[in-house]
Amino acid sequence: LPLHTTTPDFRPNTPQFPIVGPGKPRSRATQSMFRESSAQTIPWQPDGKAAKECQNTPEVLYLDKLEWGPGKPYRTGDLPADFYTTAIINKMRHARAWMDLVEAGQFPSWMKSRDSIINDVVVKDWIFREGEIDELQDIRLELLHRLQSEQRVKQTSRNSQKLSKLWAAKKQEMERKMTNIRKTRDRELRKLTALHEGGGRAGLVARMRSARGAGSVTHASKDPTSDLHAPLARHGYQARRRHAEILYDPGLLSLEDHNALAEPPPWLDSCGQDLTKSCSGHLLPRDPTVLCERETKWSEKFLENLHNDLKKTRLGAAAMTAGPLHVLKSRKECFVERPRTPEVESLDDLEESAHQAALVLQKIIRGRAVQNLMYEGRTRAAELTEELKTTHGLQKEDKIRIANEESKAREFNARRTETELREDTISALVDELCGGAVSAALDFLEKELRRLKEERRQHAFLMIALREKTMREAAEAGRRQREEHRRREHDEMFKQILGVTQGTVEAYLSEIIEEGVELAAEEDASVRAKAQAMKYHDELIENADLTTATTNEMVAELVQQFLLPHATKTATRLRINMLQNSSLETARSTIFGLINSAEAKQGKMRLDGIG
Repeated sequence: LPLHTTTPDFRPNTPQFPIVGPGKPRSRATQSMFRESSAQTIPWQPDGKAAKECQNTPEVLYLDKLEWGPGKPYRTGDLPADFYTTAIINKMRHARAWMDLVEAGQFPSWMKSRDSIINDVVVKDWIFREGEIDELQDIRLELLHRLQSEQRVKQTSRNSQKLSKLWAAKKQEMERKMTNIRKTRDRELRKLTALHEGGGRAGLVARMRSARGAGSVTHASKDPTSDLHAPLARHGYQARRRHAEILYDPGLLSLEDHNALAEPPPWLDSCGQDLTKSCSGHLLPRDPTVLCERETKWSEKFLENLHNDLKKTRLGAAAMTAGPLHVLKSRKECFVERPRTPEVESLDDLEESAHQAALVLQKIIRGRAVQNLMYEGRTRAAELTEELKTTHGLQKEDKIRIANEESKAREFNARRTETELREDTISALVDELCGGAVSAALDFLEKELRRLKEERRQHAFLMIALREKTMREAAEAGRRQREEHRRREHDEMFKQILGVTQGTVEAYLSEIIEEGVELAAEEDASVRAKAQAMKYHDELIENADLTTATTNEMVAELVQQFLLPHATKTATRLRINMLQNSSLETARSTIFGLINSAEAKQGKMRLDGIG
């Protein structure tokens, strides 16, 4: 159960609604997180309000809106009132006095002019205050503009220094990269120059071989036995290709088919005829820079040596070295009769010399044909060659001019890009600073406008306090009445149960006083009853001859007048004692003091009555 208290509760308990069981289904719309029923669960009440015993509103409640300081929510540490606050307090007092006169109806006609004068004074005072506020705002704005200009100058200088440092760093990096590019270019040019001036690819290979320890080019040129003096490939056999020679044992020829070996190989007829293919039938890669067709490497000298080797083999010569053997088969372990040694008809020297002369003539004719082809190609492309020479000669100056223009355009674009970037950066910084200043100024002006409106609202609130109070009470009358009614019910229940509040104490005191009075009255009644009993007793003694009916009637009358009220009073007294055992000791002393004084007075009255 909730603990009840008599202190004012600004947040009453949430009303308990009965739980409705499952019944007929109802269609409900989509509910949001915030419902209308939970928009205002607590009725508005001021921070402080006057007590019920106060006939006039205390001045402290009027001064609550004028407090200033970090004391929320208890407003401790408020600043003292200044000159303007004191003036506002005095004006509020005069305004309340005027409002009291107006409400009391004591506003004569001659005071209307005075009221208008006071209103004019108040308006002029507000105008003067607004002028002072505007002057202070102008001073603050001037100081703010000055501070902004100083900050802008500092920021601009700082940005300029940053940009200059960045520009220097980028310039240094660009120069370093350009230096590396130039070094790389010079190195490649030196390589190309050395390659073309040193005999082309063959010279490069020779230098590389000499660098790897194959000997110096100078020593090789001095030594007539070096490979440098050997004939080149276009003059026939190349001595540098000795590593490609195949050495074989002529003794193995006894295991071969000498008839097939005696005949020339089938590929020998086509070898040397088609210069685009090798003797093995593979296509040769054509060098576009070489105009001369490649001749066969089967020279006359090589064929003569091969013929001599075969002849010596047939005659049983010793092991000799010969040219390359293109057909080799696996060894066969078979014993066959040795075939007849092939014989070659000998040629006459005259025929041989004629044959050699024919070969020389063929070489000359073939070379002349190639030379004629070269001349024809040169003649056919003479015009194109001249045109190319002229074009290249003119293109050199154009290329230089175009390169200069491109470099100038590139530098101009770089400068323009840099300038635009710098201007954009400066514009962004200026816009940021201006935006910050404008936002700060607008924020400041908005706060000042809000403060001025708050002051005017407070002034208007003071002028129409009664009407606004009435409107607020009327607007919240329904809910507040229900809440206050429920609060009063709870307070009344609490007062009746615990008996702690002032009403319970007063009721208890009144009941105790009544009990004391009843006790005194009972004692008085008992005294009177005893006196009456003595009187009746005396009458009975005097009138002993009364009948039984008369005696019974007298007894019944006595019982009705004394015994029944006494029993009722006794039961009531017991009930009150059971309910009020937790009363205060001070109340008891006060009550018993009153009872004692009443007894003393009663005794005095009794003595007076007896006397």
